[in-house]
Amino acid sequence: KKEGAFLPMTWLNLLSHDGEQFMGVDSGSRQYFSTTALIACSVSPIRLDIPNADKKGIFFSALNDGPSFRNQKATLAVIGEGQLAGQESLWLSRFAERIILLCQGDTLRAEPATVKAIEKKENIYVLLNTQVVSLIGQDSIEGILIIIKGKEKKKIRVNGVCAAMGWKLNLEMLKISLQTTDEGFIKTDEKLMT
Repeated sequence: KKEGAFLPMTWLNLLSHDGEQFMGVDSGSRQYFSTTALIACSVSPIRLDIPNADKKGIFFSALNDGPSFRNQKATLAVIGEGQLAGQESLWLSRFAERIILLCQGDTLRAEPATVKAIEKKENIYVLLNTQVVSLIGQDSIEGILIIIKGKEKKKIRVNGVCAAMGWKLNLEMLKISLQTTDEGFIKTDEKLMT
C-alpha cells in the first residue's frame, strides 16, 4: 500500500464520498481513492441574463481588457455594486475617458477605501437604483438600455461593458454534501476544514 500525497494534474469530473473515503474520477475515467480530499475548484464569472449579452464588447476582467481602450476616448459601463465592481471601475478609469458604474441597489457595497477612491475620480459616474435592461448593438455593443429608480428608461452609448457582478464556484463535479455561503463558496472553519 502506497502512502503519502499523490497529486495528479488532471481534470476531475466527479468527487464522491461514501462515508469512509473519497472517490475521484478524472476526465480519462481513472479512479482515485483517499480518506482526505483537497478541493481547489475554478470559478466562472456571473454572466448577464439580458438581451444581447452575447455580443462582442462585453468583458469580465478590467485588468486584461482595460488597456485595449487606451487613447480611444472610450465610455465604458461597469455592471455590479460590490467590491469587484469598484475595483474594476478604478482600474478602467486609467484607460477610458468615462466610466459609468451601474448599481442595482441604493448604495455601492464596496470597502470604504474603494468608495472614497471612486468619489475622488472625476471620470467615474455612479448610477444607483439602476437596472440594465438590454445591451444595444448589432454585432458588438454600442450602448445599454437602463431603467433608473424603476421609472425612467434611458439609452447610454458605450464602447464596452465590464460585467463585474462576481464569480461562481464550479462545484458541479462534487457529489458530496457541503454547506455553502450565499455566494456559493464552500463554508470552512478557521482551519479551512469543512
